[in-house]
Amino acid sequence: MYSYDFVMFNLVQPELLLLGIVRYSIFYPYRYSPLGIMSLICSALLDIEDLGRAVVSVGLLMVIVVTGCLLHQFVVLPALMAIICRRNPYTYFIGIFDGYLAGIASLSR
Repeated sequence: MYSYDFVMFNLVQPELLLLGIVRYSIFYPYRYSPLGIMSLICSALLDIEDLGRAVVSVGLLMVIVVTGCLLHQFVVLPALMAIICRRNPYTYFIGIFDGYLAGIASLSR
């Protein structure tokens, strides 16, 4: 846990006092936000009458969104590159593939 006592009563440096108040007022609502989000999700799940149909609808939505993203990545963007730059986009993407993999591999979690 964080201790803000050293900041809360520092009257010599008022900016530290203000910083402590802001940190204190932001930290505690964020600390309890997962409980509130879980309560909202549980209440929404209890309101659903046909859970199977809702799961199928969410799955269909996921398929549509992923399909749209893939079409945009592999059809729309290469078409724009071919039209605007007059260059084969697939040879360009193959050329930057190593950098793309390095970027994905170095993601921090």
